[in-house]
Amino acid sequence: MTETLNKKDRSSDISGGRSFYKKILVGAVIVLTCLGMLFWYADQLIVSLNPEGGLPKQYFTVEPGELWNIEFKHSYELTQVEEFFQVNGVDDMTMIYTKYKSLGCGLPFSGSEGKLVTEPDGKFKLVMNRPYKTVKIRPAVQARQKVIHNGKVYDLCELYGHGTLIEIKAERRYQYWFN
Repeated sequence: MTETLNKKDRSSDISGGRSFYKKILVGAVIVLTCLGMLFWYADQLIVSLNPEGGLPKQYFTVEPGELWNIEFKHSYELTQVEEFFQVNGVDDMTMIYTKYKSLGCGLPFSGSEGKLVTEPDGKFKLVMNRPYKTVKIRPAVQARQKVIHNGKVYDLCELYGHGTLIEIKAERRYQYWFN
């Protein structure tokens, strides 16, 4: 008789509830893990290229303190100029320095604009530390402005055409999704 009761105690009618709660717990852990990953992904810091006129936007992921740069051909000197930006946070970037090959009309050179040094490769580097919330630029065919981040080049004329206003800003990925 004891054996009969033990078999009955282990029947699905009595022990079935325990496996149901395990399934609920596993499901809850999976859902919470997925939600956590989604919130982490949505909260990542990005730099976005936002053109006017409904053209497709571009972006790249950054960490605070990371650099990106704009490269273009100067309109008068006809030499390459590179402007380097550091991302500090949302709506918070700093142009930390500019590099160029020659001194001349339209290129900064004064001590009041920053600290000018000559690099070993002969280029001039002007350390500025100028704060920016956003950077607005209108690409021109003559200047061929490019945004560069970790070796990836975004040719602004190729992407958006001559004269299109592009706003470059640091934001959270979820902000990019909803703008």
